[in-house]
Amino acid sequence: MRNKKLFYFLISLFLLSGAFLNAQDNSTGLAPFSDQPAIGPIVVQTPTNVTTRGFSYQSTSLTASTLFKYFAGTPSAVTVVGSVQPYFFGNGDFGNPAGSWKFYVMEQVVGPYNIYQVDTATGTTTLIGGISGLTAGHSPIMFEWNHVTNKFYVYSSTSAVSSGQLYSMDWATRVCTPIGPANTTCPGLIAGGIGSGGNTLFGYDLVNDNAWKVNLTTGLATLLGTTGYLGNYGQDGGFDRSDWKLFWAACGGVVGLRQIDTTTGMSTQIGTFPYTQVIATGFSAVPGGGTPTMTDPTNMCAYTSAAVWSNFWGHASDNMGDTLYVVGGGTAGTGSTTVYRYNIGTNVMGTNGVPIPESKAGHSFTRCGNALYLIGGSTAVSTGGTTCYKYDPATGAWTSIAPIPAAISGHTAVNWGDSVIFVISGGWSTYNLTNYAYRPASNTWISTTALPSGMGRRSAACGLTNGKIYLSCGYNATFRNDLQIGTIGADASTITWAAGPVVPFLGGKTGSSRPGGTAVNGKFYMITGEVTPAPVLHDTIYVFDGATNTWSNIKGGRGGQTASNYWSAISYKVLSSGNIKIFIPGGSVTGGIGQLCCLQVPGCAITGITEPSVPQDYQLSQNYPNPFNPTTKISFSIPKAGLVTLKIYNIIGQEVSTLVNEVKSAGNYNVDFNGANLSSGVYFYAIKAGDFTSVKKMTLIK
Repeated sequence: MRNKKLFYFLISLFLLSGAFLNAQDNSTGLAPFSDQPAIGPIVVQTPTNVTTRGFSYQSTSLTASTLFKYFAGTPSAVTVVGSVQPYFFGNGDFGNPAGSWKFYVMEQVVGPYNIYQVDTATGTTTLIGGISGLTAGHSPIMFEWNHVTNKFYVYSSTSAVSSGQLYSMDWATRVCTPIGPANTTCPGLIAGGIGSGGNTLFGYDLVNDNAWKVNLTTGLATLLGTTGYLGNYGQDGGFDRSDWKLFWAACGGVVGLRQIDTTTGMSTQIGTFPYTQVIATGFSAVPGGGTPTMTDPTNMCAYTSAAVWSNFWGHASDNMGDTLYVVGGGTAGTGSTTVYRYNIGTNVMGTNGVPIPESKAGHSFTRCGNALYLIGGSTAVSTGGTTCYKYDPATGAWTSIAPIPAAISGHTAVNWGDSVIFVISGGWSTYNLTNYAYRPASNTWISTTALPSGMGRRSAACGLTNGKIYLSCGYNATFRNDLQIGTIGADASTITWAAGPVVPFLGGKTGSSRPGGTAVNGKFYMITGEVTPAPVLHDTIYVFDGATNTWSNIKGGRGGQTASNYWSAISYKVLSSGNIKIFIPGGSVTGGIGQLCCLQVPGCAITGITEPSVPQDYQLSQNYPNPFNPTTKISFSIPKAGLVTLKIYNIIGQEVSTLVNEVKSAGNYNVDFNGANLSSGVYFYAIKAGDFTSVKKMTLIK
C-alpha cells in the first residue's frame, strides 16, 4: 500500500486522538517534497482559456488553509487572498445554490464537515453548516456542483480507501442521499468535477492513479485510463465551465495544475504551484459566460455632464492592471499630449498622466504583453500618421517603435494575446483597405489580408475575441451598419473576412460619428456614436454574440445629452469575481468636457481565448525521465525574446555539454539530451535567460 493511502487512515487517527500532527511528519496527510517523477512523459498543455481565474487553498497542516488565486494559463503566478483559515479545506467548487455563483469549500478533516462560502475578493469565509447522511466510517473526499440539476454532489471514502460512495446533497438541509451501491473499483475518487451534460462525475482515483467517470443516476463507475501521474494525499480539481476542460491541482512529485482528458483519462501539465499541498480548487467561469445584461454600479454611471477630463475629441483608451489610460484627442485637426489615468479600484481620476511624445489626434491605443502601444494618429483629417510609441507602465517611459509601413488615419488597433497587434481599417475621405500586424518581440510590421471593398473608412468600431475580429464601419452612408467578421490565421498574416448580420442601427452618418468597440468572452460590445437621421441613437450600447450570431440592445442612450457630446473610446477590465467592467470615456466634437461611464457585466469571465500561447514567466522544468539512460528531455519557457543558454555540468561543476546558446523568441521549448558518452552519476543542468537563472539535478544510470 503506497503512503498516499495512509492519508485517510491517518485522518481517522487524528479524529480519534485529537492530537495535533506535525506538518513535517507523514502522519499529517500533507504531501512532502518528493523527487518522484510522473509515470508518463511530462507534456506541457496550454489551456483553451488561459485567463480563466482559478481559486485554490494551500495547506501547511490539518488546521491551516490559505486561499490563493491564479490564471489557468499561469498557475505559478499566484496571489494570496486573505489570511490563514483554521481548517483543512480539502474540497471545493463554484456553485449557484442561492441564485449567484459563489465559491464553496468543505472542511475535510473534522465532522460534521462544515461547508463555507468564500469571498474570493477578501478570503473571508461564512459558515453554511455541516453535512449528514454519509455512510458510517466514511469522510468526504469530493464536493462538486451540478449546473443542470442545481445540486451539490459528494463522494466519500473509508479511512483505508477501500470503499467509496456517491451522494446527492440537499442544499437546504445538507443531507446527503446515497446514489447506487458502494464502489470498490475507484474508492479514492478525488480531484474532479461534473461535466457539461450534468449526468457524469469525472475524477482522479487516489489508489491506482486512474481517471474514472461515474453515472450520477446509477452511481456506477467506468474506467477512462491512467492519468500518467503519481498523485499523493489531499488534492482537488474542477471544470472550467466556459469550455469544459477538466483541471486538476495535482499533488505528487511535481505539484501543479494539470488537465485531464475526459475521454482517455491521461493528464498533461500546465504549470507548477509554489506550494507542496494544494486543496479545495474551483474555477470562476460559469456555463455560457453569463447573461449579457448591464447594470450601473452606484455613483459610477449617472449619465451626467460632470467634467472629469477635457479636450478629448478622437481619443482612445485601454487598461493595464488596475489603471485605465485615456490618451490623445484634441479638437478636430489638432492633437493633445495629455494622458489621464483612472484607478479602477479606488475610482480616482489622475490628471497628471505621462504625456504622449507628440501631439496627434485619432490615435489608437492597445495593451500587448506588459506594455501599452500608441498607434499612428494625425493632425490633419485627410491624412494618416505612421508614428508609433510604446509605453512602459513600470518606468513611465515612452519609446518609439517601428512605424506603420503606410499612413493610416481613423484606424483602430486590437491585440491578439501577448504577441501581435492588428491595425484594422482606416481612411478618412477615401477608402483604405490595408491592414497590418505588429509583432512586439521583433519590432516588425507585416501586411495582412485587406478589408472587403467599401469597408476601409474612418470611425470604425472594432474588437477581438476568440480569434475573430469584429468590425463595424462607422463613417459611410452605404456601409454604416455593415458588420464584418475576420478569422485570424495561425501565423497572424491572414484574416478571412465574412459578412455578419446587419447591425440593427446605423453605425454612423455622412457627417460625423465616433463609435467605439471592444470584445471579450466571445461578445462584441459597440457604442453607436452620433447617428442621423432620426431617431437619434447616439451612445446606445449594443452587443453582438458570436455564439448565437445575434445582436441585442443592452443599454439605451444617454437621456438629455446632445449629439455633440458622446462616448467614443471603450475598453474592459476583468474583475476577480468573474465579471467585467466596460469603461467608456466620453468627449465632444468641440474638444470640450468629457466623462467616464463604467458598466458592469455580471457573469462574464473571459473565456474561449484562442490567441497564441505566450508564457507569462520564466520556467525550467524537471527533466523526464529521471533517472535516465541515456536520453532525457528538458523543457523550459521564456516570456520574451533574448539570449538563452542551457548547459550540463558534472558533480564537481565542470561543464560537459552546451545544449542551447542562441537568441530564442518567447515560447515553450523541449530539448533532448543524450548522455551516452558520460558515465553514470549525478549531473546538473542550468539555464540563463536575461536575469533568470535556474539549476536542477538529474541522474544518469547505465
